[in-house]
Amino acid sequence: MSAVGVARPAKALAALLAGVVLLLALLAVGLWWWTGTEGSAAWTFKQLARYQPVAAEAVQGSLRSGFQARRLHWEADGLKVEATDVQLAWQPWALFQRTVKLEHARASTLRIEDRRPPKPSIAPVSLLIPMRVSLDEAKVGKVQWIAAANSFEASDIAGDYRFNGVEHQVKLDGLSWAGGRYAGTASVGAEGVLPVQAQLQGRFETAVPGSEKKLPLVFSATLRGPVTDLQARALLEGPAGSPSGTALATATARVTPWAEQPVPEARADFRRLDLGALWPQAPRTSLAGQVRVQPAGTGTWALSADLANAQAGPWDKQRLPVERLTASGEWRQSGQALVRSLEAHLGGGRIQAAGEWRSAGGWALKSTLAGINPAAMHSVMAPLAVGGRADLQGEGKAVSFDLDLKSRGGASAKAARTPANEVAQAVGALELREALARGRWADGLLSLASLQVRTAD
Repeated sequence: MSAVGVARPAKALAALLAGVVLLLALLAVGLWWWTGTEGSAAWTFKQLARYQPVAAEAVQGSLRSGFQARRLHWEADGLKVEATDVQLAWQPWALFQRTVKLEHARASTLRIEDRRPPKPSIAPVSLLIPMRVSLDEAKVGKVQWIAAANSFEASDIAGDYRFNGVEHQVKLDGLSWAGGRYAGTASVGAEGVLPVQAQLQGRFETAVPGSEKKLPLVFSATLRGPVTDLQARALLEGPAGSPSGTALATATARVTPWAEQPVPEARADFRRLDLGALWPQAPRTSLAGQVRVQPAGTGTWALSADLANAQAGPWDKQRLPVERLTASGEWRQSGQALVRSLEAHLGGGRIQAAGEWRSAGGWALKSTLAGINPAAMHSVMAPLAVGGRADLQGEGKAVSFDLDLKSRGGASAKAARTPANEVAQAVGALELREALARGRWADGLLSLASLQVRTAD
């Protein structure tokens, strides 16, 4: 075959390939032009609805620059996700760099309803996703999470998100929840032990019973460690100049979300905590000490408390008579709690108690009293030391009691009586010698099976 004969088919093939390339280029240009036209986003959602349980209403905009939708809804296998007033803008050219770059994602409301049957919780082993992600602005007016176990609602959420191929990074510029406003940052590794680093700060106002005022509090927390074994630390304090003064509460905990005991260890430390500043109807205090929770076998936690009150005083002086309290017990996963020992020092004496709380709502407490000065409990009482026993039992809102108290020591001088306030003076002059009482308090009614009181006079 001559060279001319070979050249002709080659030229024809080259022309064909050039035509195909030109056609593909024209199609690409046409597709690019089409993705920028109004209606391309609405058409895409209609096609997507043929293969996925997606519903979209009042969609406007284009695939190339972004779109708006009055409502987006997705539902499958008991999980529903619905968003209203959705706005999304992105940069499609970033896909050529293996990056999904979103300029903003906004919604007025986001509602997630999870009615799926519970499944065993499994710890994640990888959080890798195939492409990098950059979301410059995320805003949601209100988020609702509804599930059988719990529900959650937050508002005014703003922040951003990044995935750089190694870790997920979240910045929370603001979130309103339960009367407070919070902000923070968090990062989670995508491979290995999935290391977590997170910090959260917030300020909220808590309602004060019996008052129209609200108490401002400052909150901060950190979370560190592998995702399956985290160390948490939180600090709660009143800001400078607030009614709570310099009160501090610090809590630390070990968190194992996928273990049988999700919080195997916890500790709370108090310093100069004034309950009266938090709740005007409560006595003024200056509490210091700690409360601890530690594992004590399968499904069991040991509890301990050691608290001191530097401002102990009588109830009528708006003080708490307790000077010091120590307690130990345990809580079981079945819902039962035991108070193995409780000792409270008050009025120059002490109370020792032990008891239990049952998951059905019942509880019982047995206590002994020794050397307690009634005047330290209430200033109008005579300073005559009292001891004995007090047994309490509860079932629902009903409380049964059995008291046997006797005084020790000599009588003190009685307060003078005046006709204008005979009752108050009678109480003021009261020197309790013996008190026996057995009864029940339920639904606002006091029932006494027996009552015997003997005084000095």
